[in-house]
Amino acid sequence: MKWTFLFFLPLCCFSGAIVVTCATGELGGAIAKNLSADHQLILTGRNTDKLKDQVFFYVDYNNPASIEAFGKGLEGEKIDGFVLIAPRPNFGSSLFQDEADWLKLFQSTFTGPLETLKKALPHFSDRGKIVILNGTTSVQLIPELGPGCVVRRMWTACLKALSHQLGPRNIHVNMISPGIVLTDHHIRRIQRLAEANGIDFDEQMALDTVNIPLRRHVDPNEVAQTVRFLLSDQSNFISGTNLLLDGGATLAY
Repeated sequence: MKWTFLFFLPLCCFSGAIVVTCATGELGGAIAKNLSADHQLILTGRNTDKLKDQVFFYVDYNNPASIEAFGKGLEGEKIDGFVLIAPRPNFGSSLFQDEADWLKLFQSTFTGPLETLKKALPHFSDRGKIVILNGTTSVQLIPELGPGCVVRRMWTACLKALSHQLGPRNIHVNMISPGIVLTDHHIRRIQRLAEANGIDFDEQMALDTVNIPLRRHVDPNEVAQTVRFLLSDQSNFISGTNLLLDGGATLAY
């Protein structure tokens, strides 16, 4: 019989809520499930049917009214932590997109998430912690993801600026940049590739991870546990840090 043990770092000294954005996505859901074991959560997302029994706000980053309603709904709340997840920036490789497309991309992946965070800041306690979810293009170029790399790099600069702006309030700001997270989406992608190549799933997985020193992708629960660490008292002197969670794949120094 195989036993699986889940180890939770205690979220010591927390008395307020933790906000998790995009909580109805696969990664956001895994993070919310991990944190819900011992803390009050405030969740945001676009799928209002998925989390009926939770404290939940409908937030669409392209809908300023929903962000405004979120801010008003926080009245009387005390917030100790904020997990900021933005949608994957994705519209191909060319940087010469129409201006309207760029503006829409920025709103959904940068200015909208930042505005959502801004609405929560007045409610932060005197030991607030912010964790931003990004990706490895925060430190390196992947040419076929050019526009996405621009947005990810914007968040890298924003992380440092926020850590300096909010540090005097004792608010810590850190970032996690995972490689491919093995969600159901990627499991299906690898299965499709295996079928197209006429090989089994494990063989295709080996090909998919050949450039990762640890020879695997990160599990959603490992991302969630890293978020938990950065929210805990174990990280009380860490701020302005972008933590790569990629099994050693990124070659940039």
